[in-house]
Amino acid sequence: MADASRSPGFDAVLIATTDFGDAVYLRPDATEADTVYVAYHDGGDTDVFAESIGHMVAVLRQRHSQP
Repeated sequence: MADASRSPGFDAVLIATTDFGDAVYLRPDATEADTVYVAYHDGGDTDVFAESIGHMVAVLRQRHSQP
């Protein structure tokens, strides 16, 4: 879990921050998929970071397993 003081200003489950300090989070709602979002600290914009937690982990594993 990430530091909750970096909250994007709404209900969110923070799971990480980027190297730039942007919040990476899930939206805690039964109707939400497990989409991972990123909220940019410098302008308040939000984008989809990954289509799911599983996809995010798979990409990270692939990137870190390459020499």
